[in-house]
Amino acid sequence: MTPSSSWKRQEETLVRLLEVGMPRKPIIMHIRGTHADKYSIDVSGCAMKIMHQCCAPLQCVHLHCFTGNRWLVHRWMKAFPNIYFGFTGRVVKFYSVQRQPLQEVPADRLLIKTDSPYFPFTPEVDVNTPHDIGDVPVAEIRGVSTHEFLGITIANTRCLYQIQG
Repeated sequence: MTPSSSWKRQEETLVRLLEVGMPRKPIIMHIRGTHADKYSIDVSGCAMKIMHQCCAPLQCVHLHCFTGNRWLVHRWMKAFPNIYFGFTGRVVKFYSVQRQPLQEVPADRLLIKTDSPYFPFTPEVDVNTPHDIGDVPVAEIRGVSTHEFLGITIANTRCLYQIQG
């Protein structure tokens, strides 16, 4: 974790980055709270406040490695309707309050990734690769087939990043 002594500098850097960003390009945010803020509520609130000041409400946002709770999902969706929530294999270690958003995020707002080579999520795997994407258990948690879920997330990725396919 980053020491709180650098938070002010991080906020200033985020503002500068958002000011030079291109409104038609997605902003990718990796928000992680302190150990005491395991659902990233405080730091998400701070990031959301900064983004409100610097970004249009229709800005596309990708919350990479989302670990928040359902309250955060609804706050982010209300603030930025063009938001996508990215989940990694870390969902196997989520508390029940973190698994709830997996049910509530609309299917057209879900993304997954292995976060290669980090975040191994099974004891048998030391390093993730893109090959492991089908092993991210979000489909199972949502009660859909892996094949169906991969199709949904591919479509979402193409939409968010404007990839022709």
